[in-house]
Amino acid sequence: MVTPSPPLAVTPLDPAQRYDLAFKPFTRVTAEILHVSEAQAVLSVDGYPMVAQLTSPEQAAALRGQKTARFIVSQVSPQEVTMKLVSSAPLAADSAGQELAAHALGQFGLPEDPSNLTLARAILNQGLHVSADLFRSLRAALDGLGEWGETEAGLAAAMSAAGLPITPESLALMLRQQRSLAEGIPELVTRLRQLLMEKPIAGPLKEMLLSSLQFFEEVIVQWDAAPAELAARLGRAVQLLGPSLEFHLEAQVNSGSPFWPEKSLITLGRLQALLVENGHEEVAGAIKAFLDDLRPLQLLNSAENARHGETLQFLLHLPGGDEASESWFEARLHITRQSGRGAGTGHPGSTGLTVQVELETGRMMQVELMLVEKRIRAVITAPEAELAVTAEKELPSLQAGLEHLGYIFQEGQITVGTPEKIGQLPVTTPASKKLHAIDLEV
Repeated sequence: MVTPSPPLAVTPLDPAQRYDLAFKPFTRVTAEILHVSEAQAVLSVDGYPMVAQLTSPEQAAALRGQKTARFIVSQVSPQEVTMKLVSSAPLAADSAGQELAAHALGQFGLPEDPSNLTLARAILNQGLHVSADLFRSLRAALDGLGEWGETEAGLAAAMSAAGLPITPESLALMLRQQRSLAEGIPELVTRLRQLLMEKPIAGPLKEMLLSSLQFFEEVIVQWDAAPAELAARLGRAVQLLGPSLEFHLEAQVNSGSPFWPEKSLITLGRLQALLVENGHEEVAGAIKAFLDDLRPLQLLNSAENARHGETLQFLLHLPGGDEASESWFEARLHITRQSGRGAGTGHPGSTGLTVQVELETGRMMQVELMLVEKRIRAVITAPEAELAVTAEKELPSLQAGLEHLGYIFQEGQITVGTPEKIGQLPVTTPASKKLHAIDLEV
């Protein structure tokens, strides 16, 4: 095994291609080696041509004379991908991996056909917990694509490790070789103009064609313009192309307005429908392809002033005590989702739920629930032995409640101690009632 140090910094030949949608950190990729010199290597990874900057003669020697090489993606940025070479030997079936994949299939009574073995190896390569449910869900999504192989199976497993939804549509979206907007917009504008000149177009279709061309006039950026104008044009292009069709539909529903935005992608959607109605399916297909190319970019957008990773806070009445002397306790809720390898001690794809209740200053009860698929493990921490005994008596009712909801209760553990406080938020208390805060961290 050859592991050059430092890793290769790989730059795409076409920066406009959204290669960063296809490459995820900690996934394995196979690159075709097109050319190797002393300073750089030209690679092709899943159809994306890239240039790797070589920093040592050993790196060049490891790649020279090889047709393919295997890498692990370590970092992805808008400018480059950092990959570590794990093997430049010709690809061959890993007998140990093949045996492990076959064993996993045998556990669930699944046939050891080539497709199942390919998917099982992909799941194992991602370090995922192999289960019948995971295998069947990935296999169903892959079969929905039609023909699939090692590349598609690897992508499905990587998406699962990243916590992304796995459907035939989401796989097709990630596999789609997108054209850059710099190519797609001029091509589509040319087709629309040709249709106007070559066909007898009239009525609503002509009006919508002209509206669409006006829409593109505002989207096309003149790169030789003055800096101030260029900045304004870029801002307008992002404003028009950034919001998805679904965004506009939701905005219309929320506003109750019967009118569409004067200039938006809704115009192209309506034009596509009119073209189909009038027998111009080929041009309608070109519009659909353009909208599909935009969709992955739009999925990366965030709402204006969106706050990511912050702690949410709201007021909660948490009753306690006996009927004669009702009291209210401060509570905190912490939710985590682990969707990648190496994130803490939990299993990839697991969810953690921690509830803390402040009984009084210095006395706190905590319940931790660790969920992997349908299996739940509970750890309850009490401030003293007396409460630990009470918690142990209540454990069967917790198990019954979780199993009633469809979960599998694997283990319950009771400990005595003082857990670390997971949050401390200042909250303005209304004069009418004494309320306490619940900190919700997702």
